[in-house]
Amino acid sequence: MAYIQAREGKDGKKTYRVQIRRRGQPIQSATFPTKTAAQKWARKIESQIDEGKHFKTSLSKQKTVADMIDRYTETILPHKSSSTRNHQTTQLQWWKDQVGDYKLTELKTSIILEQRDKMLAKTKTDNVTGVESSYYANASINRYIAALSAALSAAIDWDWLDTHPIRGRIKALEENKRTRFLNDEERKALLTACKNASNPMLYEIVMLGLCTGMRSSEIMNLTWDHVDLENRWLYVDKAKNKEKRGIFITDEVFDILGKRYESRDPEKNWVFASETVDAPYEFRKLWNKALEKAGVEDFQFHDLRHTFASYMAINGVSPLIIKKITGHKQLSSLQRYTHLMKDHTAEAISSMTKKYVGGGEE
Repeated sequence: MAYIQAREGKDGKKTYRVQIRRRGQPIQSATFPTKTAAQKWARKIESQIDEGKHFKTSLSKQKTVADMIDRYTETILPHKSSSTRNHQTTQLQWWKDQVGDYKLTELKTSIILEQRDKMLAKTKTDNVTGVESSYYANASINRYIAALSAALSAAIDWDWLDTHPIRGRIKALEENKRTRFLNDEERKALLTACKNASNPMLYEIVMLGLCTGMRSSEIMNLTWDHVDLENRWLYVDKAKNKEKRGIFITDEVFDILGKRYESRDPEKNWVFASETVDAPYEFRKLWNKALEKAGVEDFQFHDLRHTFASYMAINGVSPLIIKKITGHKQLSSLQRYTHLMKDHTAEAISSMTKKYVGGGEE
């Protein structure tokens, strides 16, 4: 129920203070210069409370973006996969630095777009070549936006917001669809450089990527309880799309894993364990040196996955099978390889017709 109290100031002017008390709700109060304005506000707030809207509106005016990110980081992130946890911690800290002081009600779509455009405009210069390039890839910017969107969705669940300014309003940027894969010369040079690296694990890790199409995070998080050498299968249960999948162990991979299993440290469950700490081996520095030594440019470890899928497509493997092996969520993700499959299919059909049908009847 609303209580309106008239007050007279030292200057003789009257004001009207409204208090609304409802069981289970905090007291709402405001002051107005006229009784009519006070009554109008009281009717509006009581109506919102009856509809269950006012408490959310009130909280969204009190809570900041930083408050939201802190709560999300403390209560929700710990239940995510280690990869998601690590990435979103960095991404949400960036948003906190940029817009953390805004009240949730102040975080408009235009503000998020402004921050996105800042990321798009940021560049970096290569120290060696002097070439300028984008600091953030489009796909990375998408992930930053997705992390903020996830936190805003949580805020809705907490009754801090009714809706958030990303859902249905900001269209995700097109991701960079790389089709980079190794040709025969590059593959030989890179594998040779990896073999000659100071730690033999680099060659083994790269071979696993090349022979299975596994992501780097999947390889580094691989543990012995997910490897079945007897039946020649390994299992990935924390893949990017949250689905478990099995991967056949080829002869090359079997030799690598078999030797690693025989020489493993029983105290460590990682297949590729660090020699100094109980954690996966950090191979990136040696990987970058191997790329440089092999003369392979514009190539990332994830491109081994593209190379694997490309080789499969060239050898006529169907998209459905490639999807199952690599764990791609959508068939559309494999569109980048279809031209390779078409070229191979056309060549195979031409060869077949020339051999068995060509020449006409004699």
